[in-house]
Amino acid sequence: MFRENDFLLTGGAGVGLDLGSATLIAEGLYNLGLLDINNDEEHTAARHRGPVLRIGVDFGLWCAGLLAPRNVKSRLHNGNRS
Repeated sequence: MFRENDFLLTGGAGVGLDLGSATLIAEGLYNLGLLDINNDEEHTAARHRGPVLRIGVDFGLWCAGLLAPRNVKSRLHNGNRS
C-alpha cells in the first residue's frame, strides 16, 4: 500500500519568446517527493520524483486588465502601474 499524501519540492526554469500579441512559453521542472510513500513494513523507500515539461502560450490577459482584480484594473486604466 502507498501513503495517500506527500510533500514535493519543485524547481525549474523557463523561457518566453515574445510574439507580439502573445508569448510562447517553455518551462522545465523537476519534482522531488519528501516523504517515503511506501507503507509496507519490510520495504525499500519509495519517493515521488520526475521531470515536467510545459509548453504554452500566454495571451497577457492579466496585463491587459481582463482578468485583473478591480483595483488593478482601475490603476491600469488610469495609467498608474505601481
